[in-house]
Amino acid sequence: MKKIAACYIRVSTDDQLELSPDSQLLEIRKYADANGYYIPEEYVFKDEGISGRTAKKRPEFNRMISVAKSKPKPFDALLLWKFSRFARNRTDAVVYKNLLRNQCGIDVISISENIGEDKGTSVILEAMFEAMDEYYSINLSTEVKRSMQLKAERGEPICKAPFGYKNENKAYVIDEDQAQAVRMMFDLYESGVGLKTIAVKLGDMGVRTPRGNLPDNRWVEYVLTNPVYIGKIRWTADGRESNKKRYKDCDFNVSQGKHEPIISEEQFNHVAGLLSEQKKKYAKYQREESGNSWMLRGLVRCSSCGATLIRCGLSSKYPFLQCHKYNRGQCRVSHYISEQKINRLVISQIERAAVGLDFELVPSSGGEIRQRGTATLRKMIEAEKRKLIKVRDAYEAGVDTLAEYQENKQRIRDSIASLEAQLNTASEPFDKKKFAQKLTDVLDVVRNPTVEPSAKNNALRSVVHEIVYEKAKGEIRILFYA
Repeated sequence: MKKIAACYIRVSTDDQLELSPDSQLLEIRKYADANGYYIPEEYVFKDEGISGRTAKKRPEFNRMISVAKSKPKPFDALLLWKFSRFARNRTDAVVYKNLLRNQCGIDVISISENIGEDKGTSVILEAMFEAMDEYYSINLSTEVKRSMQLKAERGEPICKAPFGYKNENKAYVIDEDQAQAVRMMFDLYESGVGLKTIAVKLGDMGVRTPRGNLPDNRWVEYVLTNPVYIGKIRWTADGRESNKKRYKDCDFNVSQGKHEPIISEEQFNHVAGLLSEQKKKYAKYQREESGNSWMLRGLVRCSSCGATLIRCGLSSKYPFLQCHKYNRGQCRVSHYISEQKINRLVISQIERAAVGLDFELVPSSGGEIRQRGTATLRKMIEAEKRKLIKVRDAYEAGVDTLAEYQENKQRIRDSIASLEAQLNTASEPFDKKKFAQKLTDVLDVVRNPTVEPSAKNNALRSVVHEIVYEKAKGEIRILFYA
């Protein structure tokens, strides 16, 4: 009787010399037939176009490992075209092979690399293959970076065309419709129009970013600082083109490109100078990272677009809140309000709700939210229980130490206990007086000047779903969790 086997197939975009997925499967099935194995369709796992340098980003590999850990074991062997298909990282190779062989009782076999029957010799040969595979991966990465650097130095494109251009015959060619928008951005900014105003104007005209989003001030700034529009290529030291997320890195190079410029170098330099002057002029008003250091962080929303209000003007004496999409030019209505004022509004409204027993519950009625709330809590509890299994598997696979496992296990158990307590409370009939007392307890925390803002924020989050600020009326609307 034939033994059950699974097969894992992987081809990345860099593996130009490897067999195609279909060819690998054909060879594996031939081996299985000749060696007494049967491979059911449900045990054929394929990752296509994915690197083997890490297991985290390979969905079929992870599904295969999950299936292999089932009890009783679903198959007796895992067949590979080459060990490099399993992993190009020695750490992953050792951890997952050990898990399959020693914990699951499943052999891992390369059908094209004969490592012999002798256990001592096979261990040495397999370790050599793993080292060679990792070396190949590291060396290939180096070669790819070098190749991209050479292309950039020659002025050739190394990524998809930026806004204003299109790729034709491996070159940037002007897209006249988009190029008009690029010229308009430079002209407007040069004439004194701000980034946000430009973004709003472009959005009203129907212009969209390459990802299909409304333009915002950051995207406009990125366009205005990209030397591609004067016929150059900007790229980083690791060989990749300097994209929107990386263009402010100091470690980048600029090469003369082979494409036609959209604007003049004189205008580009003039705009660059204006941008630099503007940043220096208004540096103290720039948004700073505030962490959890303010009471209403993440709770207040814009009544126009639903976006979160962020804390601005931290360097000034009176910080204020503003819709973050308005700041970027994507929302048309300002929701400016001083931090002191909205703090007073929130405290006052919670006080009135507690005294008058008048609560607006999410979404509108207590019964509906309670049903949704308990269902959500049960799902969260199940998710935490699945985490317990994962941390145990990580410990058994040798990924986590015993101390790490114990720490993670206790943390998850504490979370489960807290969620179960909430579930028990949520299952009780809604008691307005009891909830009013809960609000009073929260207010005691919020009004205490010795309590850290982050602790006040956590206290509010235990009862407040969201706070909607309606600028036109000068009012707030608080939606509570029951």
